[in-house]
Amino acid sequence: MPVNATLTLGHIVIDGHNHLLPVEARGGVDVNGNIAMLTGSVITRNRLLSIGGGGIALTATTGVFTMRGGTISNNISTGSNGGGGVDVRLGTFNMHGGTISGNTATTSQGAGVHLGHALLG
Repeated sequence: MPVNATLTLGHIVIDGHNHLLPVEARGGVDVNGNIAMLTGSVITRNRLLSIGGGGIALTATTGVFTMRGGTISNNISTGSNGGGGVDVRLGTFNMHGGTISGNTATTSQGAGVHLGHALLG
């Protein structure tokens, strides 16, 4: 699900998206902007073959990912660069609640969270 604006996830499930093309892309959610994840949201069992995050990828230089709740679990990134659960390549990641667990990055960095040139808030 590519998004080029602001996305708020509240009480939604993103389950089982498989992006298997060998190009730079993302698994469950690809955001080139801002994203807020709230309680009741689940991003699970997404799989990515190429560069990026299996669960969520934030790619905007000025983008902000704020996690206030929810679960990011059991996502897989098998590409050469990116996190299994969350890939914050650029921008800022603020975590105020929620759970990131059981994610896998088989050949890349950060099974749970990969921070490229990002800021951790």
